[in-house]
Amino acid sequence: MSVRRIEELFIVLGILGALIVAGGSLMTAVAARSYSGPTDADLRREKWSHVVGGLLIAVGFAGNLWRLLHGAA
Repeated sequence: MSVRRIEELFIVLGILGALIVAGGSLMTAVAARSYSGPTDADLRREKWSHVVGGLLIAVGFAGNLWRLLHGAA
């Protein structure tokens, strides 16, 4: 696997993490508009989406930072 492919993989992981965080927040926002409000399961799902999405963003950022600092062409 080339260095460029690895860099692209880290970028994709970061984007996927951002989409997961946005999706979890959107689910809770939609549930909050309902009459009964968000359930405990909705809030739990949002928290886990923030954890998983944040980890993916961190891995993507760290991978790209590593690539930048080591300067592999």
